[in-house]
Amino acid sequence: MKRFSVGILALVAILGLAINSYGLGTVSTVVKDLLLFDQAASTQAFTLSTRAVPTTFPVPAFRPNTANTALAFDIFPNGSPAEVGNNGYAWFDACDKDLLLGTGTIAVSCARVGIRSDRVEFGSRSFEGGPVRKLALAVQGTSYLEVGSNGQISLYNLVTAADNAAATASGVPVDGIYKTSTGELRIRY
Repeated sequence: MKRFSVGILALVAILGLAINSYGLGTVSTVVKDLLLFDQAASTQAFTLSTRAVPTTFPVPAFRPNTANTALAFDIFPNGSPAEVGNNGYAWFDACDKDLLLGTGTIAVSCARVGIRSDRVEFGSRSFEGGPVRKLALAVQGTSYLEVGSNGQISLYNLVTAADNAAATASGVPVDGIYKTSTGELRIRY
């Protein structure tokens, strides 16, 4: 616990120095695992804390300090840099391995959200021999559209209907996709 507390205090001190030196505001409060970042306008203040419920693992949470206030989270480059290889200008990777452990290479797979010169990217990336993962659009854990590592697109859980009238009766919205019993894809009109 001492190492953790000292590490947190050191991190807070470093963050405070960095934030103050760049004129971004001040780290004004540390209260039981809560950081308050405050700029000149109090409506722009936000906190970084750990969400405790309904989970038993760490969940960092950003929240406006002012009640009933919206929040945006931006990641962007400083100035106008050259695009970084096959990555772009700014990106976020959520990975399946801890890249701060050990030395050497770690095979890792990541979900990627990024911005490049020719596109916005939502997908998967693998590094150092990590497995290439399929991309899935899911609701509550159920996949409805998947793009395999080979580029093959699959649709799941489509309504099966004989024709437009049957699709309408089954609740398929206008411009919604359904399939016939023979697997033919159709769009409801």
